[in-house]
Amino acid sequence: MILLPHLYILQYLKKQFSFLREKPEHLEFLLRGFLLNDEMNDIYGAPYIDKAMKWISENEFYFTLGYRLDLDKIPNICVTYEGGSEERQFIGDYADTHKASINSKTYASFDIKNIDVDGNLVVSKDLNLTNKIWRRLLAKNKKFESQIIDLQTNADGDLVLVLSLKADKSLPLTDWKAISCLKSKNLIIGSSFDRVRVTVYLNIAGDPELAELMSCVVRYLLKQSRPYLLQNGMEDITYSHSALSRSADFPESNVWITQHSINGSLQEQWIITESNGADKIELTVKAKQKVESDTVVVYDQGTI
Repeated sequence: MILLPHLYILQYLKKQFSFLREKPEHLEFLLRGFLLNDEMNDIYGAPYIDKAMKWISENEFYFTLGYRLDLDKIPNICVTYEGGSEERQFIGDYADTHKASINSKTYASFDIKNIDVDGNLVVSKDLNLTNKIWRRLLAKNKKFESQIIDLQTNADGDLVLVLSLKADKSLPLTDWKAISCLKSKNLIIGSSFDRVRVTVYLNIAGDPELAELMSCVVRYLLKQSRPYLLQNGMEDITYSHSALSRSADFPESNVWITQHSINGSLQEQWIITESNGADKIELTVKAKQKVESDTVVVYDQGTI
């Protein structure tokens, strides 16, 4: 299993900004440092705190990955993966090489609208199934199973699951599943720890004081993220951030940028060897007779 940590860091930030909208007292707690004395209040006073709360409460931030095309929308929070390097190999005392197993996994359960003339499954667009399945999964119900070889859209906008083995129209419309095609397998897994880096860019137009204040909000949320990152496999987490500077991506505008970086060790895994696992084991004992003196002993036949 190979992970891209910037994806779940982006989702974490979106989730926490939503939390701050619902719990403004948390936002007040993290910003109260700007009101420690009259001198700070003259620079970072209530108007800037009010503006920050307005942006967050009205959900005015754009969240994006570094390679998306909507980076020109301001204010934005852009998360990028800066790469990594292997620091501890699986050979020796660090990480490990271990046995594991793969079993079939259900990715979606759904009902279908109908079976078209080509024997493919038609699923209502309202189910938004394209976000849950992909090609080469197995479409299955109690009476039928077939591999999904393509995902198409019909004239009504519904999703069509194109099957390798065509379905019969007599099949039920309910209780379908999309599952992995894997049968049980025994695996030897190798793993290592990679030192990875994720950078969060905060771009804000307007007053630099407001940009610094919002930078503190991002710093707060990222430092708060440690338990979440540990839960998602990142260890030895350290955090750093840059000073405020004018953004070179917007030379003709008054746009400010800060960079926030998370460094951590992420365990990655890969399959070294595999072997097929047994779906079930049957042990059959045949009936036979054994003569001991004048006694006949009969062993019953059965399957375990």
